[in-house]
Amino acid sequence: MTQYGLYTFFALLFLVGGWYILRLRRQLALQMHITAFHVGLSARLGILLVTYDAKRDEAVLSDDLARLLDLPTELHGLAAQKESILADEKHPWYPVMRALASLKEDARYQLVRRGMAPRHFLLRTYVMKDLAGTPAYLVGTLRDITERENEEARLAVKAQFD
Repeated sequence: MTQYGLYTFFALLFLVGGWYILRLRRQLALQMHITAFHVGLSARLGILLVTYDAKRDEAVLSDDLARLLDLPTELHGLAAQKESILADEKHPWYPVMRALASLKEDARYQLVRRGMAPRHFLLRTYVMKDLAGTPAYLVGTLRDITERENEEARLAVKAQFD
């Protein structure tokens, strides 16, 4: 194969790869949902998920998150209650709204429940846009960092006495 043929081959390979990536992005934009594979993978990694469909105004919590917060896996009508939920930290849906509102950077959140040790989370929201570019789907993640926070506190106390 000549050098010209090799360049042509790689150019064609690049074009086909680019077309395939665009096709996958379009397919994801049309589907707008997280598959069972993604939920299972995040559960194995210790990440709790909440997904929000803006068109249906419906949030779906992963099983682990629903169990932790003692909530059903589906919540309806979040948009209408957003302000009242975020104003009251004792509202049962407050952690869900905080997870969906952490757009810019990781936000820290401490979950305190009666009969349970405090748990620390890093919250982050990812926005999925439709083909027109408007936000249609939000994916909120909660990473449990309780052990790391406890270790940092223990080391800080130890450093004071050393």
